[in-house]
Order: sequence, then structure tokens, then C-alpha cells
Amino acid sequence: MLFFSACNPQIRYLGEFGGRPNQHIDVYYDAYDIEQNYKVLGIMSVVPNALHSIESIKKSMIEHCRKVGADAILFTALVPVNNAANVVEARVLKYTVHQESSREYIQNK
Repeated sequence: MLFFSACNPQIRYLGEFGGRPNQHIDVYYDAYDIEQNYKVLGIMSVVPNALHSIESIKKSMIEHCRKVGADAILFTALVPVNNAANVVEARVLKYTVHQESSREYIQNK
């Protein structure tokens, strides 16, 4: 069990659960590409180590979104840490029905 958890990136998630696990997760890199209304379920980050490629981190984060019942993930940043690695940050999204679109809400803040 220790070996398995050492092989997977350690995901830090602060947020809520959106319901049953979702089979498909939409992936975004810019909020302006999202046409559906949404709310942010939570914030996720991963600090990689030498065992983790960016692609494996991306896959692990998408899988975590699926498990918490999200509809989409918005990757928001690669933040350098100690000149050795990048922290990968993302927002976990759930699609909603609102009068005001999420894009208008962001622009009005």
C-alpha cells in the first residue's frame, strides 16, 4: 500500500463534493473557453516529484475530479517552487443553471 501511494501524486483538495462520480470530465485551460454556467466546487493542487510527469499529474487530477462528482477541471497555473518543480493548480467545476453566466459573473467582480 505504501508503494502504491508513493507512486501517485499527492493531490491537495479543498472543496465540496458534487454528487455521484462522473464518467466524463471536460478539461479547460482558460475560463473564457467554458460556455456552460458553472460553480467552483473546490481548489486542487499537486506538488510533483521526480516520479511524476506533468501528464501523469494531469491524469490524476482529472481522475480526482471524476471521483468528487465534478463536470470539468480548469487548470489555472504552473507555479515554480524552489527552482525544482512546478505546483500544478486547478479549479474543480460543476455545471449549473443560472440567470447570469459564469463569464459575466467573473467580469463583474
